[in-house]
Amino acid sequence: MSVISAFLPNTFQFGGQAISLALKYTHSKEFAAAGYQPLTVDGVEYGEVRQYGNFSFARIYEAGHEVPFYQPVASLQLFNRTINHFNVADGTEVVTANLTSTGDAKATHTESFVALPTTSSAIATASASAAAHVINWKA
Repeated sequence: MSVISAFLPNTFQFGGQAISLALKYTHSKEFAAAGYQPLTVDGVEYGEVRQYGNFSFARIYEAGHEVPFYQPVASLQLFNRTINHFNVADGTEVVTANLTSTGDAKATHTESFVALPTTSSAIATASASAAAHVINWKA
């Protein structure tokens, strides 16, 4: 089973959202009916995600083109959850064929300015999060 996650900063989110809804595949209708759920790590909301089964579209708040630079904690968890087949929203559920995110039908959160994180704080935050969220791989 493959997982596809659109990983876009605020600047392209509305176009990315339109593309994710325009894709035609077996579960297009179910994906379009799914709502946006907060994407959280340790109780902090970093974005929002629409997910049905193994297809998801995620928006990361306060991020530019290099999402891992602006939001290292969120990007690392999005990657871990996707690779390990956990729901993107909070990583608490194993992805099943009919896993459905719930919430508002449209994503409208915007940020007018994205400040650059300090290099040392971004690295420290990502390192601490990585250590706290190690997922055991199954061979």
